[in-house]
Amino acid sequence: MKKLLISLILALILYCAYWFFVSKRVASEIVTRAHAYEELGYAISHAPVDMSGFPAHFNADLGPVRVTTPKGLKAELMNAQLSGKAYFPLSWSVLHSGVSLFEHSKPSGTSISVTVDTGIAKIDAQALAAGGGLKRLNIEARSLEMALTTGDPLPVKSLETLEYSFARAGQTAQLSATARGAALNAGPLGQLGRALGHEISLITGEGTIENFGAPTPRYLSDTLNVLWGPVDIGGGFDVTRGESGVLNGTINLTVANDTELLDELADKGILSNGEKMFASMIIGNLPQTDDGRRKVSISVKDSQMSIGSMTLGRLPF
Repeated sequence: MKKLLISLILALILYCAYWFFVSKRVASEIVTRAHAYEELGYAISHAPVDMSGFPAHFNADLGPVRVTTPKGLKAELMNAQLSGKAYFPLSWSVLHSGVSLFEHSKPSGTSISVTVDTGIAKIDAQALAAGGGLKRLNIEARSLEMALTTGDPLPVKSLETLEYSFARAGQTAQLSATARGAALNAGPLGQLGRALGHEISLITGEGTIENFGAPTPRYLSDTLNVLWGPVDIGGGFDVTRGESGVLNGTINLTVANDTELLDELADKGILSNGEKMFASMIIGNLPQTDDGRRKVSISVKDSQMSIGSMTLGRLPF
């Protein structure tokens, strides 16, 4: 019994020594990595690293973290914590709650600033070697509120939940995202918001980026789904960004419940009976999938969207 007690005490002492040794290495490594990125043109600031979490975790409290990339993207996290399990200190998550600020300054001198207020966000990331960018990123967040600090309001003002994943292998990146409970600002939506309502219950999709990091990336997806009011939209896209920054390609959608949409537009006075009848005739001539969904093919040229000779507008990105 005495030997067992002595063994337990020695094991506890060794574990305490291990935890405090690794925690100091973690704090030192954070500072070292930050300096490595600063030499590549990044500007990074954070509070003194405060380690906690004994005995099961290594938690590095960083306080407000501010990062500016060489391309003019700024991020400010007001309450960031790096967290890893003590028994496996090779996998880390960033936990954040409260307000974040993201700003992108364009070469023209204009800038876009977005504030995001989250209930809680968990960010799981793995980077390539310094300067190589992200290799893997997973985000789980709930109760997000978003707003532009200047200019017109964003189309989406809040999300109930967001799940996002990113994985990169060479010049190919795989992405997936699911957002639920997207509350919309009325202003940017106009008549469409009146017809479909100011909440999108589900946005989900998976996609691929080819030539990732190159001037001319290609974006592909065939697994999009949007549930907005009575409308169920599916489909995908295949677009490529040119060297001038504009997009070219196609967006192929399938739409269910198109009759319900026309009824909503007519009931709210957006369409007259004659316009509803004309729209019904046009939609009735669209091809259908085997399960009765209408097929809509949208051409994208120089970021302008059109169906045949009818111009729909410009892509916002």
